[in-house]
Amino acid sequence: MITYHAGGNNCGFGAVVSDCIYQPWGNYGAEYPDPSGQCAKQLADRNTYIDKAGDGGLYQDEINTVVDLLNSPAVKNNKDFRLYILGYAHFFNLGANYCDDISFGALATLPLVGNAPKVSNRLRTDLNDGVERVNRILARVANDVGDSRVKFLDISPAFTGHRFCENNHNYKDQWYNADVWLWNFNTPADDPPADPALMDAWLDGNRFPDNSTLPNYPDGTPIGVEMQGGVVTDGSGGSTGPGPTWFQRPFHPKQGGTHAIADIIISQAIADKIPGVVGSSPPTTGSCNCDENGCSPESPACCANGTCS
Repeated sequence: MITYHAGGNNCGFGAVVSDCIYQPWGNYGAEYPDPSGQCAKQLADRNTYIDKAGDGGLYQDEINTVVDLLNSPAVKNNKDFRLYILGYAHFFNLGANYCDDISFGALATLPLVGNAPKVSNRLRTDLNDGVERVNRILARVANDVGDSRVKFLDISPAFTGHRFCENNHNYKDQWYNADVWLWNFNTPADDPPADPALMDAWLDGNRFPDNSTLPNYPDGTPIGVEMQGGVVTDGSGGSTGPGPTWFQRPFHPKQGGTHAIADIIISQAIADKIPGVVGSSPPTTGSCNCDENGCSPESPACCANGTCS
């Protein structure tokens, strides 16, 4: 069994989040949806790739990747193999609320240029729409490869009530509330931090980390930024890849989200009766001989669930 979660990087989700949500490196021009601003230009560019038919578009890139995988010797003739193509969770709850007047973006080492971009309902709606269109393409790919071993799993419904900008949450919850299942610019890995003063230092001054430290913690002590799982980098990359640590984690699932995704995968694996998965039927060999009550004594294993093949 392989789980396949790909397409977001191809579509430049990271660039969109940077240019539309955080805007950390300078003047990004007019706020969305003004077409002259960097956010609108970045979204238009990404939408062109998502919607493009044929070579150089998301659909064809995904088809090529999945077909190559299915043709690999270890997979091609393995009837017990399963490929689960995972969709993406919608990032935001929609509708007019407090998020229309707040921003997720600022950086401690740079003076804020212009206005911090608001997380407006229009922006949230259009970013969610991009996720939805990617999910539809991934579902098409799972169908169009013509292999029953390939399935698309929609993870987004599991995140209902746990996205950014939920009506029952508030401003600080967007950073420090385990009930929000997506990472924002958080430090350290504690969610929420053990010391409330750290949260206040982090948010009240609208200041975010310089690579791997929080420079304005009350006692002046630099605080490391940790990735999920406790991996700490110095901002130079290392095991977590290139780029500062704070840039890599936002908009990825937190622990609650990853657990929900795991539950979806496990449920599907059990339903598909993958040999070796707890709760699945024992592996079958040959055909079943069934009587009117379901299974014959000669073939109890392959008829364990009362069905015959």
